[in-house]
Amino acid sequence: MIESWREFAESVRSRRDDLLREVGRFPGAILVTGCQRSGTTMLSRLLMHAPGFVPYRLTHDNELDAALLLSGAYHKPMPAGRYCFQTTYLNNCWREYARLGAQHRVVWVLRRPDSVVWSMVYHWKPFARQELYRACGLEVEAGHLHVYQSANRWQQWRYRDTWRACMAYIGKTHQLDDVHVLLGDRLKVVDYDDLVSDPANTLPPLYDWLGVPFDVAAIKDVKASSLSRAVALKPLERQWVTALCQPVYDDMRDRYLS
Repeated sequence: MIESWREFAESVRSRRDDLLREVGRFPGAILVTGCQRSGTTMLSRLLMHAPGFVPYRLTHDNELDAALLLSGAYHKPMPAGRYCFQTTYLNNCWREYARLGAQHRVVWVLRRPDSVVWSMVYHWKPFARQELYRACGLEVEAGHLHVYQSANRWQQWRYRDTWRACMAYIGKTHQLDDVHVLLGDRLKVVDYDDLVSDPANTLPPLYDWLGVPFDVAAIKDVKASSLSRAVALKPLERQWVTALCQPVYDDMRDRYLS
């Protein structure tokens, strides 16, 4: 049994196995995605415990459970019913969303980059951060290197993880356009801060679009995350986030949520 993302990378991702190979086994499934550290876990857990859904637990990590089921790495029979899967792990394999059927739905969660980058750097395991950077950040880095090179050598060393988190955020968030082309009206974009600041008005329309019965009790499970941690970014970190990541976020909000 695979029990960590490192084991998953070595046993499944390294063989280039189809990461959504078994999605057809789960008709009507909802896939929640977006950039990592954007609140996809919170939304996935809400939907997983909605009426008519199958709650499941294979490991300590809900998204790893989803990866094991959807890739076929977990072979045991599962109960019948509707499933919700967290699929940010696809990274540069986003083209696999083309496997989805007409009844599948995908929710992309946007989140402010200062909160995401802070969480990536100061509240995430290095292996996961490096994997995301290699998969999604490297491909966009060349166009921004002049910004990194304008910092002095100490700053480049001290804030290297922040820089890579910024690149990962940009690369992963840009995939929204590609996924939208693939899925069309099977894709819904939501903003994490909207969800947690006003769940009574944002959750019911989302549930309705997904065809999920809305239970008002779900609102109490939405915890507004503290934005105060993001203000702890150092001046150079915030400069990078504001100059490079914020325009990407603003553009996506304007085009998908206006």
